[in-house]
This record gives sequence, C-alpha cells and structure tokens, in this order.
Amino acid sequence: MAARGSSQVQPEPTSGPSDPPGSPDHSAPPADPDNSGSYYFIRYHPSSGLEDVTIPIESGPELCAFEDEDSAAGPYDGPIPPWEPFPTLQDFEFAEFAAKAELKNAHIDELLLKMRSSWASDVHITMRNAANVREAWDQVASIYPKFAKKEFSVSYESATTGGCGEGSRSCKRL
Repeated sequence: MAARGSSQVQPEPTSGPSDPPGSPDHSAPPADPDNSGSYYFIRYHPSSGLEDVTIPIESGPELCAFEDEDSAAGPYDGPIPPWEPFPTLQDFEFAEFAAKAELKNAHIDELLLKMRSSWASDVHITMRNAANVREAWDQVASIYPKFAKKEFSVSYESATTGGCGEGSRSCKRL
C-alpha cells in the first residue's frame, strides 16, 4: 500500500523489446474511417513493408485484393498468377482434378464438353479437350522439377555394437 502523499507513476506503454524502432503499435484497434463498424482491416506483417488497409464491407470488388475461393473469377489481370502456365484458375483446378482422378482422355473430353453445354453456365474453363489439358501438364513439367525417388543406405559403425548390426563386424550395406 502506498504511503499518503506519495504518487505512483504509471510507465508509458512502449513497444516490446523485439519490436524494431518505428514499428506500428499493433495493440491499438484499427481506425474506423466512417464509424460504421462495417469494414475489413488487413494488417500485414511489419517486415512485409506493406501499409495496413481498411476496406468498407459495402465496397465493390475494385477495392478488394482477393476474392472468395468459390467465386467464378475470370482471367487474372495481375502479375504472374500462381496457377501459371494455365490461363485461368479454373483451368488449373480442372487439370488438377483430372490428374488426381487419373481420368482417361475420353473422360476429360466428355467432362469438358458437358461443362460447356448443358451442365453448367458461365464456365471460365478455356480448355476444350484432353489435348489442351495434356499440353498444360507438359508446360508445367518443363517449368517445375519432377519428383524423383532415390533409395540409399549408409553403412556406419555403431557405437554400441562396434559394427553395422548385432555382433556383426561387416559394414557392407548398399
């Protein structure tokens, strides 16, 4: 308990010891520009060098930097898209599905034909047949390294047994 007449001084809040000088105070709530409480606040990691962004919920897609995964987005207009060399995200997703399902060319052709006709509307898949899908897969294979499984073993002298195995003095394993 403090003595009468004495005052206690509360220390000023400071950035933590791990925060670099000039880093933003992330404990403060984001500013609400129109006091509506209806906004998205994007706070980037300090080392990204990006400014924090406030986007009103009622804003149109021109202010949003991303879209819902389930939306039927058209061709991507930004820098190199993550689904490159596929023309659209939907092309990539269809090709991925066809690869995982190990579909035959005839099945790929039939699916693409039905998606472009009676099964769906507003489809953004630009591939027309299995040959288009295979061409895209070949482009990807030329860009990214292929998985190669290599098995090997190494012989060593065990600290407990003095050899490669129980009572063994021979270390000739390949």
